[in-house]
Amino acid sequence: MNGKPGTTRRPVRILLLAALLAWLVLVVTELWRGGLQFPVASAPEGSPAPASALSSAPQAASPPATATPTPAPSPSPTPAPSVTVYVVQPGDWLYDIARRFNMDPNRLAQLNGITDTDNLEVGQVLYIPFTPTPPPQAAPEPTASPSPATTPIAPPPEPKPTPMSPPTPTPTLPPVWPFGPSQEPPNVPVPPRLLSVLLLGAEGTTHWRTDSIMLAMYNPDTGRAGLMSLPRDLWIAVPGYGYRRFNEVDYLAERTEYPGGGPALLRRVFRENFGLTFDFYMRVHFDGFMRIVDTLGGVEVVVDCPIEDIFPDPSDPSQTIHLALEPGVVRLDGKLALLYSRSRLSTTDFDRARRQQQVLKGLWQQVRQPDILARVPQLYRDLRDAFVTDLSPDDVVRLAQVALDVEPRNVEFLVVAPPLVENWTTPEGGAVLLLRREEFIATLSAFLEELAQPPAPAVEPPTLIVENRTPYANWADVARSRAEWAGAHVVETVEAPAEAAETRLLVYRERPATLEALMEALALSPAQVERLPPPGDAPDMRLVVGYDFVLCRR
Repeated sequence: MNGKPGTTRRPVRILLLAALLAWLVLVVTELWRGGLQFPVASAPEGSPAPASALSSAPQAASPPATATPTPAPSPSPTPAPSVTVYVVQPGDWLYDIARRFNMDPNRLAQLNGITDTDNLEVGQVLYIPFTPTPPPQAAPEPTASPSPATTPIAPPPEPKPTPMSPPTPTPTLPPVWPFGPSQEPPNVPVPPRLLSVLLLGAEGTTHWRTDSIMLAMYNPDTGRAGLMSLPRDLWIAVPGYGYRRFNEVDYLAERTEYPGGGPALLRRVFRENFGLTFDFYMRVHFDGFMRIVDTLGGVEVVVDCPIEDIFPDPSDPSQTIHLALEPGVVRLDGKLALLYSRSRLSTTDFDRARRQQQVLKGLWQQVRQPDILARVPQLYRDLRDAFVTDLSPDDVVRLAQVALDVEPRNVEFLVVAPPLVENWTTPEGGAVLLLRREEFIATLSAFLEELAQPPAPAVEPPTLIVENRTPYANWADVARSRAEWAGAHVVETVEAPAEAAETRLLVYRERPATLEALMEALALSPAQVERLPPPGDAPDMRLVVGYDFVLCRR
């Protein structure tokens, strides 16, 4: 213990060195005998998959040209998998590597334990497995000539985990080869001259995800418009990339320099998954959204449900903002409008989609102000750096004119939510949503057919008095806003609290079209509608707001 430092450790070092040398000898011996198969191969040039591979599922990709030859036959009928080792080079990205080796990017990430597919490290080793296909017995060597006129049959997809809830049979996803041909789009009744704009709200600027996905549609032949919200966690087939979350598609196309960028790939996704397309594209990042709302002087929204959440301040992430809103009609500035649109602490993504539609409805009402059309060119110039779009200034003026012409009674809204989608867990453990295809196509078709109907007749709106029998004054504001959206003209609001008051709609003069719209907007059942003779100079209808008035409308 009194010797020089390190003298007592020399025998240990000698033993470790000897063990290392022995291990190396063993590895070299096994490689010589063919027992280990980890050949290091560079990525093959060219990206397209061979025609025979296009019919294979992603989990059974054909081997690249530089792969190790098939090992000698073994007693097992299944050939042993081979592995190609690839070392990440500067500028490599997971999708590029997957394309070179004709492999599904999701599968490659899963097998290598990669969670962040956008941040590979130079020098990182990736193991790229594939299962060699043994030649058929007594068959000649395969030639380069194409197969006879037989169509390859894709094997069934790999079994998927059971959906989280409810316990139903596991849905079967069609096999999607990442770089294969297009899939057949569904057949839906799209009006021939439908004009549509894809609206994306993006979280982040350099590596973004689309927080909201809405398709605004207008049929110039009928004057009807529609707004459809799609869930960001929808698990869909993305041509060229396999199955992905919907909110990744825009950034994925931009990051991989897909020809035409995000708009081009999203057009394929919409066409092949939904049978739809869009004419224009607009992506607004969060800071741009706040600027737009503030430039327009804020936005008025109808808050249906109490909402409370805590957010990092978009202007200063070191600070927090406490969002607390009660039911009523409120005016929000850009920051609060953003937080109201994004909140999901106590609600679902589907509720958030409905709130986003409320904010968009409020902005639409702002744009419909009489003086706005003359200000549109200047607003476009002032806000041009707040969004990314392929809309020209003339296109924006034209759409603003459309917004002025469309009447609220001719606007349809659709939120893609259960039962049109169901929860599902990916093989990698991700919680996503799957379309219930038949139900979705039926609902979408009905939605599009509404846009093809003649416009609702321009009639004089029925007069309505809102009588609030509860002590909550803001409930009258919600009822008034909903009634006006349904086409009624609210001439008076009366506050008359009473014990145990029930919600009723008293109809003094029949207005069938508006009555149906009011019942829908106010969530009234037929039992809550009473038809009475008009007392004197009574309005056409009177809405009594009771304690059972439905505010939190899902």
